Amino acid sequence: MVDMDGWETYRKIKGVSLLKSIPIAFQTAVTDREKIELSNEIGAADYITKPYDETDLLHRVDRILYEKVL
Repeated sequence: MVDMDGWETYRKIKGVSLLKSIPIAFQTAVTDREKIELSNEIGAADYITKPYDETDLLHRVDRILYEKVL
């Protein structure tokens, strides 16, 4: 992203009361354990690393959407 990174984007979206309940998953090539743990701590829906398996990606998105509905 050009103007801001994913972490800042996440914080801005979650800072808007109408958008707080929208699940956000990170998709990145960064496999740093520290970043994965940070995403868990801040409440991200998932942290998906590239390259990813298409079937796995679809299962993860389904899980996120299913959890949101319940």
